[in-house]
Amino acid sequence: MTFKKIYTVLLMCSATAIISMGFFSNFFTKEADFIINKSDNYDKLWKRVDSCQDKGLTESALKVVEVIYAKAKADNNAAQFVKAVLHRMRFESVKEEFSLEKSIIKLRDEG
Repeated sequence: MTFKKIYTVLLMCSATAIISMGFFSNFFTKEADFIINKSDNYDKLWKRVDSCQDKGLTESALKVVEVIYAKAKADNNAAQFVKAVLHRMRFESVKEEFSLEKSIIKLRDEG
């Protein structure tokens, strides 16, 4: 009888732990909580990149850099374009192992 009670308590504790991990999994895989508007000016977008970088959200920072890249390309803004390319290469290097080679190939194919 005692073994059955201990087994039941252990089973309930492990089930509670598994359910709790499901509820809190969003907390550990936190994404940036902002909306990217393409109409934002460059300073505002770069501040978002810095904010994401400071929080360790390189994936979110890369998304903002991609918006800046597209905006700079459409506006024919060379300075912002180059800055976006350099930041994109930096954030992709965190994400992938051979990202530098891939970034160079991307630039070559675009040009």
